[in-house]
Amino acid sequence: MGTVSSELTPAEIWLLSSLYELDEADIYAVLDHIKGEKDWKYTTVQTMIHHMCDKGYIVRKKVGRRFIYTPTKTRSKMFDSVITKLFGGSLKQDPTPLVDYLLNIRKLKPRDEKILKNLLLDEK
Repeated sequence: MGTVSSELTPAEIWLLSSLYELDEADIYAVLDHIKGEKDWKYTTVQTMIHHMCDKGYIVRKKVGRRFIYTPTKTRSKMFDSVITKLFGGSLKQDPTPLVDYLLNIRKLKPRDEKILKNLLLDEK
């Protein structure tokens, strides 16, 4: 049996994003949250979450008879880490391709587009 890579798979990134929306949850809450988007079974989600625990992206604590899962990093830190792995440092020098993708190709929802534009206009 091989070792588990420390890199997140696209499915794990998607599932972790769902867990961020819940803040913390057991597997049943995760399944309820993703129904309609994914037709994953309990064992599929359980395996993926256990892999992410092994990789250090999620921690678990026992509450009663169930485990509650929580991300180990903030959503911003996780996003930064994923983007850095995908694009290296290139977007830190020029984020224009990502912003162009989000605004023009991806077609954000009006609310999300407003948030992005406000972030871009915000002086730091």
